[in-house]
Amino acid sequence: MNKQLILLASFILLITQISFAQTKPQATGTKPTGSGQGAMMDPNALPKIGVVKGNIIDSENGQVIEYATIALTHKRLKKIMAGGITNENGIFQIGEIPVGMYELKVEFIGYEPFIIEEVRITPELNEHTFKNIKLKSKMTDLGEVNVTAERAVIVNKIDRKVVSVDKDLVSAGGSAIDVLENVPSVDVDTDGNISLRGSQNVTILIDGRPSGLSSESTGALLEAIPSESIESIEIITNPSAKYDPEGVSGILNIILKKNKLSGFNGQISAGIGTNDSYNFGVSLNYRSSKLNLSSNYNFRQFGHPMSGYSNKTIFVADTIKHFNDVNTSDRIGGNHSLSFNADYFINTSNVWSFGARASTRNMDMNQLSIYENYYEPYVVTDYYQNSIIGSNVGLSIDLNTNYRKTFSAKTHFLEGEIAYSNYDSEMNQSRELTAIDNQYYPDGFVPNNLNENTLSNSSVYTLRLDYAQPIGTSKFELGAKATLRSMGDNYIAGQLNASNVIIPDPALTNNFIYNEDVYAVYSQFGGVVGNFSYQTGLRGEFADV
Repeated sequence: MNKQLILLASFILLITQISFAQTKPQATGTKPTGSGQGAMMDPNALPKIGVVKGNIIDSENGQVIEYATIALTHKRLKKIMAGGITNENGIFQIGEIPVGMYELKVEFIGYEPFIIEEVRITPELNEHTFKNIKLKSKMTDLGEVNVTAERAVIVNKIDRKVVSVDKDLVSAGGSAIDVLENVPSVDVDTDGNISLRGSQNVTILIDGRPSGLSSESTGALLEAIPSESIESIEIITNPSAKYDPEGVSGILNIILKKNKLSGFNGQISAGIGTNDSYNFGVSLNYRSSKLNLSSNYNFRQFGHPMSGYSNKTIFVADTIKHFNDVNTSDRIGGNHSLSFNADYFINTSNVWSFGARASTRNMDMNQLSIYENYYEPYVVTDYYQNSIIGSNVGLSIDLNTNYRKTFSAKTHFLEGEIAYSNYDSEMNQSRELTAIDNQYYPDGFVPNNLNENTLSNSSVYTLRLDYAQPIGTSKFELGAKATLRSMGDNYIAGQLNASNVIIPDPALTNNFIYNEDVYAVYSQFGGVVGNFSYQTGLRGEFADV
């Protein structure tokens, strides 16, 4: 009897529950998750009103971390509900997060994960900002690692083309001149003159700084920079308002390598090549959390034997005349270069830097050119030679000090710099013009001997202040610059006396002095919209010559 009553009561209760389930209106877009009394609604069905944003930096040096991953995991479901990655400024922003309680986890290769246990999204508190999340680096023994990918050799940007040359084996053991010979759209002639897109009106920068040298001495400076110290070449054919307007055809910015390994390390390199070519280099570096010191010494000896032939034919009526030129030359030279750089990390946002570089250069040249001019069938009018023997020595010194204040993003900074550059050189040259066969000169050939001496000096003082601030995906820049330049060439030409001292010829001798002060301000704004990049700017200059 009691058993029947219990069954009857259970049946009535079951009927009641079924009736309730059938008549209860269902909320649109919801469904139960799990079973029993612990079941809950799907968070995706809740209002997606949450926003989580912030920035990620390295705990040791304060540098921003790009492409770090951020994940929001629902505390109860243990399910990732939203996520994102940091941009080039280390900034992230995740939107449309459903109401709920989450765990925020930040991860990046080589760093320990960073976890915030509770991030609550409610209608009253739907936005959270986490400034300067610091990731700590971790040491992991990976065993043997095979690297199968390399960065692109050429990268195109909005205003420049970046050519990576640190793996260039062709110019190994050479100089910056040898590297430029293998860079697209750049030409270097036998005298070391550099052309960009067919024009020699090109500006040369070293790590973004003007070398401060005239076009004649720039080649000498580049000869003293070993190819092993170059990271990349930036070809700027569309310079922005930030750059000086001198280079009509464009700008070549030579980026030098920078050692980023912690602790003390060094490298010794040596090489030998054809034509009496040798090179030797030593680099030392020490890096800690507060200080980075580096020093480099390089020696290079090189030989440049050359030969050439040219023929020019002129047709005038029934007359044909040929001009033949055969020339050979042998150049042998060497250079020593020494550099020192220091970076002091005052804190994660402030860095003071100092750099110094000195280099010496010497070159001996012996050149012979033979000229033969004749009418057809073979009536010789000229047959003579021009012999040139010369030497060139030079010393360049570069000093700079730099202070950089970085704000929340890597591209938000204020930077000031003072730089000094000086180059001194002396060139001696002797030319001798003589007849090879006097039978072609019935009236006699008049030899022409000329001795030349050129003392050159170029010095530049530069003061610069730059400010840059990212605005979303755009960037605003503002700056000012003062350049104080002084150049001089004292050219003496004439005949030697009994003491081998040049007697100046007033018609040929010249002492050229040039002073120029340029003051400039600029501003520019650029950004990216979809697949379209844009940049606009304005620059004003005042020059006192």
